[in-house]
Amino acid sequence: MADVELTVKQAAEKLGITPRAVRERLTTGKLKGRKVEGRRGNEWRVLADAAGLRTRKRGGKPDAKDAEASLREKDAEIARLQALLEERSARVEDLRAMVGHWETRLERHEVLLQQTLRMLPQAAPPVDHEEVTRQEAPPAPWWRRLFGR
Repeated sequence: MADVELTVKQAAEKLGITPRAVRERLTTGKLKGRKVEGRRGNEWRVLADAAGLRTRKRGGKPDAKDAEASLREKDAEIARLQALLEERSARVEDLRAMVGHWETRLERHEVLLQQTLRMLPQAAPPVDHEEVTRQEAPPAPWWRRLFGR
Protein backbone atom coordinates (compact mmCIF):
# COMPACT_ATOMS: atom_id res chain seq x y z
CA MET A 1 0.00 0.00 0.00
CA ALA A 2 1.48 3.37 -1.02
CA ASP A 3 1.87 6.10 1.57
CA VAL A 4 -0.73 8.84 1.38
CA GLU A 5 0.86 12.24 0.91
CA LEU A 6 -0.64 15.42 2.29
CA THR A 7 0.15 19.03 1.51
CA VAL A 8 1.68 21.15 4.22
CA LYS A 9 -1.66 22.90 4.76
CA GLN A 10 -3.57 19.61 5.07
CA ALA A 11 -1.02 18.20 7.51
CA ALA A 12 -1.15 21.41 9.57
CA GLU A 13 -4.94 21.17 9.84
CA LYS A 14 -4.83 17.51 10.89
CA LEU A 15 -2.05 18.10 13.43
CA GLY A 16 -3.55 21.33 14.75
CA ILE A 17 -0.41 23.38 14.13
CA THR A 18 0.62 26.08 11.67
CA PRO A 19 1.98 25.31 8.20
CA ARG A 20 5.25 26.96 9.25
CA ALA A 21 5.56 24.51 12.16
CA VAL A 22 4.95 21.61 9.73
CA ARG A 23 7.75 22.88 7.47
CA GLU A 24 10.11 23.22 10.45
CA ARG A 25 9.35 19.67 11.54
CA LEU A 26 9.97 18.44 8.02
CA THR A 27 13.35 20.15 7.80
CA THR A 28 14.42 18.90 11.25
CA GLY A 29 13.24 15.37 10.48
CA LYS A 30 10.49 15.21 13.11
CA LEU A 31 7.99 14.66 10.28
CA LYS A 32 8.70 12.54 7.25
CA GLY A 33 8.06 13.89 3.81
CA ARG A 34 9.59 14.72 0.50
CA LYS A 35 9.87 17.66 -1.84
CA VAL A 36 8.01 17.56 -5.14
CA GLU A 37 7.84 19.91 -8.09
CA GLY A 38 4.82 22.17 -7.57
CA ARG A 39 3.26 25.19 -9.19
CA ARG A 40 5.59 27.56 -7.33
CA GLY A 41 8.72 25.43 -7.31
CA ASN A 42 9.56 22.71 -4.81
CA GLU A 43 6.83 21.94 -2.29
CA TRP A 44 6.73 19.59 0.68
CA ARG A 45 4.49 16.54 0.79
CA VAL A 46 3.98 14.99 4.23
CA LEU A 47 3.75 11.23 4.50
CA ALA A 48 0.48 10.69 6.37
CA ASP A 49 1.37 7.28 7.81
CA ALA A 50 4.76 8.44 9.08
CA ALA A 51 3.20 11.52 10.67
CA GLY A 52 0.55 9.52 12.49
CA LEU A 53 -2.11 11.03 10.25
CA ARG A 54 -3.74 7.80 9.26
CA THR A 55 -6.39 8.25 6.67
CA ARG A 56 -9.71 6.52 7.03
CA LYS A 57 -11.50 4.35 4.57
CA ARG A 58 -14.59 5.62 2.87
CA GLY A 59 -17.48 6.01 5.25
CA GLY A 60 -15.27 7.48 7.98
CA LYS A 61 -14.59 4.19 9.80
CA PRO A 62 -11.04 3.56 10.90
CA ASP A 63 -9.23 0.65 9.35
CA ALA A 64 -8.85 -2.21 11.86
CA LYS A 65 -5.37 -3.06 10.56
CA ASP A 66 -4.26 0.53 10.99
CA ALA A 67 -5.63 0.60 14.53
CA GLU A 68 -3.86 -2.66 15.43
CA ALA A 69 -0.63 -1.48 13.87
CA SER A 70 -0.91 1.80 15.74
CA LEU A 71 -1.47 -0.04 19.03
CA ARG A 72 1.53 -2.28 18.39
CA GLU A 73 3.67 0.78 17.66
CA LYS A 74 2.47 2.50 20.84
CA ASP A 75 3.09 -0.66 22.91
CA ALA A 76 6.59 -0.97 21.48
CA GLU A 77 7.28 2.68 22.27
CA ILE A 78 5.98 2.23 25.83
CA ALA A 79 8.18 -0.84 26.33
CA ARG A 80 11.20 1.05 24.99
CA LEU A 81 10.55 3.99 27.29
CA GLN A 82 10.07 1.70 30.31
CA ALA A 83 13.38 -0.02 29.59
CA LEU A 84 15.05 3.38 29.24
CA LEU A 85 13.51 4.52 32.54
CA GLU A 86 14.78 1.40 34.33
CA GLU A 87 18.25 1.92 32.87
CA ARG A 88 18.35 5.55 33.94
CA SER A 89 16.99 4.71 37.40
CA ALA A 90 19.76 2.16 37.87
CA ARG A 91 22.31 4.75 36.79
CA VAL A 92 20.90 7.27 39.27
CA GLU A 93 21.19 4.73 42.08
CA ASP A 94 24.80 4.01 41.11
CA LEU A 95 25.59 7.72 41.14
CA ARG A 96 23.92 8.14 44.53
CA ALA A 97 26.08 5.35 45.94
CA MET A 98 29.20 7.02 44.51
CA VAL A 99 28.23 10.38 46.01
CA GLY A 100 27.73 8.75 49.41
CA HIS A 101 31.15 7.10 49.16
CA TRP A 102 32.90 10.37 48.28
CA GLU A 103 31.04 12.30 51.00
CA THR A 104 32.28 9.76 53.57
CA ARG A 105 35.86 10.06 52.31
CA LEU A 106 35.63 13.85 52.37
CA GLU A 107 34.43 13.82 55.98
CA ARG A 108 37.33 11.54 56.95
CA HIS A 109 39.85 13.83 55.27
CA GLU A 110 38.36 16.89 56.94
CA VAL A 111 38.83 15.22 60.34
CA LEU A 112 42.44 14.33 59.48
CA LEU A 113 43.10 17.88 58.33
CA GLN A 114 41.74 19.32 61.59
CA GLN A 115 43.90 16.93 63.62
CA THR A 116 46.98 17.87 61.61
CA LEU A 117 46.31 21.58 62.04
CA ARG A 118 46.00 21.17 65.82
CA MET A 119 49.39 19.43 65.94
CA LEU A 120 51.20 22.24 64.11
CA PRO A 121 52.79 24.99 66.22
CA GLN A 122 51.12 28.33 66.11
CA ALA A 123 52.64 30.20 63.21
CA ALA A 124 54.08 33.68 63.70
CA PRO A 125 52.69 36.40 61.52
CA PRO A 126 54.45 36.57 58.15
CA VAL A 127 57.55 38.77 58.02
CA ASP A 128 57.91 41.36 55.29
CA HIS A 129 61.62 41.06 54.45
CA GLU A 130 61.67 44.20 52.35
CA GLU A 131 60.39 46.24 55.29
CA VAL A 132 63.06 44.77 57.59
CA THR A 133 65.78 45.61 55.04
CA ARG A 134 64.55 49.18 54.73
CA GLN A 135 64.56 49.67 58.49
CA GLU A 136 68.09 48.29 59.05
CA ALA A 137 69.95 50.09 56.26
CA PRO A 138 70.47 53.85 56.65
CA PRO A 139 69.38 55.93 53.72
CA ALA A 140 72.01 56.65 51.09
CA PRO A 141 73.46 60.17 50.94
CA TRP A 142 71.74 62.62 48.64
CA TRP A 143 74.56 62.76 46.11
CA ARG A 144 74.63 58.93 45.79
CA ARG A 145 70.90 58.88 45.21
CA LEU A 146 71.23 61.71 42.68
CA PHE A 147 74.23 60.39 40.70
CA GLY A 148 73.61 56.71 41.33
CA ARG A 149 77.01 55.72 42.73
